[in-house]
Amino acid sequence: MKIFSDLSSIQFMNVFLGNIYTEKALSEMIVNGQIYKESKKYQEMFKKVQNSFPIKFVDNETLPTLCVYGGNDSLVGVGMYGFLKELFDKYGKELGLVYMRYAGHELISYNTEDGIKAMRDMHDKLLEYAEKYFIPEE
Repeated sequence: MKIFSDLSSIQFMNVFLGNIYTEKALSEMIVNGQIYKESKKYQEMFKKVQNSFPIKFVDNETLPTLCVYGGNDSLVGVGMYGFLKELFDKYGKELGLVYMRYAGHELISYNTEDGIKAMRDMHDKLLEYAEKYFIPEE
């Protein structure tokens, strides 16, 4: 499956990085409507994107984390949870999961029965994490 295949995907990566590339630089990464992956600009951008992945920041100082994934997310699949879980386990840190079967990357599909349940699960899990890790014991 191709995730990044056109200018809109390149523009999305640019927004993710803080809009550091001009429109001209972005257009240099596209040839015949497809990303020219050998482009120096593209490789530079992709390296910056890779260096911002959460997996790069897991260490002994990592806080307990809750991941929320949508089953229809074509950008970040639930499979990424396994990689994070492995690292969190290595450092003895807690990593929770809320899975919204019909949601995309933007998680707006909560208007289904499954979505409402998933939003409730996410809310409950967030409260559980807040009570466990962020409310001082008396």
